[in-house]
Amino acid sequence: MLSDAEQRRRERAAAKLRENLARRKQQSRARRAGEAEDGVGLPAAHATSVEPAAAGEGGDRDVGSADPAANSSKPGD
Repeated sequence: MLSDAEQRRRERAAAKLRENLARRKQQSRARRAGEAEDGVGLPAAHATSVEPAAAGEGGDRDVGSADPAANSSKPGD
């Protein structure tokens, strides 16, 4: 027999799964209908505008050389 705490935890998990399934179904229906998504999701997806980095600024990778050893920070790689 489950403790009260375990039973509540399982009920909350089941409710969360049902909520997630309903949201995914709605998103799927919206995509099939060609409508925009409702905006629920990751906060990063709500960025208003993103300016591309200028040449030489930031970025997460250097495309200066196709040789992986030349781009390694470890000696001997």
